[in-house]
Amino acid sequence: MSIMNDQAIIDVLIIEPGQPPRRDGIPNTLEAMQHVVGGYIEHIGSDDHASCWVNEEGRLINLPPNRILIRPDGTIADILRGPILITGHDPDTGEETSLSDEQAERYARLFAGPAVTVA
Repeated sequence: MSIMNDQAIIDVLIIEPGQPPRRDGIPNTLEAMQHVVGGYIEHIGSDDHASCWVNEEGRLINLPPNRILIRPDGTIADILRGPILITGHDPDTGEETSLSDEQAERYARLFAGPAVTVA
């Protein structure tokens, strides 16, 4: 997977612990993504041409809990810690891109509360 190759600004969604999701623009660089999550990035999933990123050491350095991932049966799948970054993703090139308005609205609704149901 390639992670960004230019300095273009991409439209992303940032979800801080205890806060509603917010749209922002960041440089299309690994360093900018690391700055948002506060350390090394970990890709935790993608769909709908979007990718979700967190701090890979969030548990180890005891970052504050952010969102609880709930399975359809109601059990806890995971607890995401620290800031969450959602970017667009082009599966043909492997590059991160801007979120479309529709993607940003969809993920803002999905991450609006403290728990997110996952498949």
